[in-house]
Amino acid sequence: MKCAELACKDARVIDINMGCPLKFSITNGAGAALLKKPETIRDILTTLRRNLPSDVGVTCKIRLLANVKDTIELAQAIEKTGVSAIGIHGRNVWQRPRDPAQWDVIKQVVDSVSCPVIANGDIFEYQDFDRIREATRAAAAMAARGAMWNQSIFSKDGLVPPRESLMKLMTKCLEWDHSVNSTKYLARCVLKCFRLASIQLRAGTFLLFRSFPSTRA
Repeated sequence: MKCAELACKDARVIDINMGCPLKFSITNGAGAALLKKPETIRDILTTLRRNLPSDVGVTCKIRLLANVKDTIELAQAIEKTGVSAIGIHGRNVWQRPRDPAQWDVIKQVVDSVSCPVIANGDIFEYQDFDRIREATRAAAAMAARGAMWNQSIFSKDGLVPPRESLMKLMTKCLEWDHSVNSTKYLARCVLKCFRLASIQLRAGTFLLFRSFPSTRA
């Protein structure tokens, strides 16, 4: 509560991430570990909403549970705490980023609550924001990996090359006196995207050459 009271002096919304599946979060009982404790979720959100100023929003982000019914029931319970919105990542805790996000399940949750839902999962370019909102009927959309890999995801003009994106990002980090550790992490994210693109390009070229008939006698 003390952290939220301090943060709301500079932020208009306090968001609780209940969807992080990483080990450092779960082992500490945070992140996606909270999804197994609906009463704790209710207590956290109710306490925040009761004690924070009325002009400060309270939101949370969750992942899909084992089945649609459980996910809907959790979303409805969260809505009753008075949150301003619910963020929903379209994967289960055990699913990996390579698994497609389940936009269809997000839509079922959207249809079951009256508060705004923020859809998340598999947003890698500007047009994906419209696609996921159209598919899920969510009030808004949220990008994670796509935004870390290439910040031009928010531009209607399309993605800029990863190298250009990285240069612009590093320039801004210097201008804003961004922490060194966080800057290194962001740089690694962009470079990872650059490597993945290079691998896909090389793989595509290899398959293209293999598709040509052999000219050997």
